[in-house]
Amino acid sequence: MLKKKPQKNNLKLAGIFISAVLGLILLSFIVKLFLIVQDSKFDGKHKFNVLLENRSESYIVSLSPETRSISTVKVSPSQDINKQLDIPIDGSIKEKGNININNLSTLFLKADFPFGQKVNGLTFLDLIRLALFSRTISAGSTYSRELTGGLSMAQKNTIISLTFTDSTIYEENQSIEVVNSTKVNGLGARFAAFISNIGGNPILVSNSENEESRSQIIYYGKESYTVKKLSSYFNLIKQARKPSDRGISDVIIILGNDLAKSNKF
Repeated sequence: MLKKKPQKNNLKLAGIFISAVLGLILLSFIVKLFLIVQDSKFDGKHKFNVLLENRSESYIVSLSPETRSISTVKVSPSQDINKQLDIPIDGSIKEKGNININNLSTLFLKADFPFGQKVNGLTFLDLIRLALFSRTISAGSTYSRELTGGLSMAQKNTIISLTFTDSTIYEENQSIEVVNSTKVNGLGARFAAFISNIGGNPILVSNSENEESRSQIIYYGKESYTVKKLSSYFNLIKQARKPSDRGISDVIIILGNDLAKSNKF
């Protein structure tokens, strides 16, 4: 007579297989969570700008953990608001319905779920952090402004300065030299305006005869928050040099053709 194979061996193999599958699922979850944390941008410490828009309205929400305040700015709908205003947009939410600017906490939480919003540049961790931060800001520290038609250049610049100045960049007050190494006229001046709009200190704009394909940021000594913010936002190649090599500025930004083609500027 043939002997039956022990059931224990089958159960053991099944247990090993199930354990392996569960282990792979857990590992996949841990890796995904790690990547989400790595991709998250809102740190709860520095200025962060989010574009909210639907078919008829556009707002920029500027959250300032340093001053414990939130500013909302109504702007004219545009395909390139960051280019139009020369400011950083860290993420965007496209609403299908009305934009409830008076309840930002709920708006950010809703964007975590598939209720019709299209989210760009924000992870679910960012949205939770933004919602929690918004909930802690009192009505007295929330400001509403408009950047629509009819404003003079001086009025527009005042609103941009009040809203989008990054306190840490302003306090660091690093002198910045901008070198336009492209054939795009006026690119250096526009980039200097961008730096000024977020509280930076551009001291010199020049044009280079040599064309560069990649943009770079050169700094001397310790890497500052100003360098980290600009290099991260524009994907600039960082070059650290000795403090003794410093010239007239603390930071030099060389604009290349990659930045001239960027949708961020």
